[in-house]
Amino acid sequence: MSGTARARALSHVAALSSGGPLDPGLRVTLNFHPDRLVGDLAILERLAKDGVYLSQFVTGTSNGGLTAHPGGERWRRECRIFGGARIHACS
Repeated sequence: MSGTARARALSHVAALSSGGPLDPGLRVTLNFHPDRLVGDLAILERLAKDGVYLSQFVTGTSNGGLTAHPGGERWRRECRIFGGARIHACS
């Protein structure tokens, strides 16, 4: 996501939020299937090689529905959450 899109998304979410910031000591967990393939590599190998966590939009893997595509439910939800500021156009 470009810096401008990131700034727009954060601004949109901040405008809809209430209360103070969360404790920075809180942790986030990421759940994924390390053995599933992305191209010719297992996700865990790809994560180690690239050094970044890739979303369902990139990997095409899921434990549920694969709706991370233009027009899919996840795509529509993320367009609403981030005010249309995302990598792929929300129109």
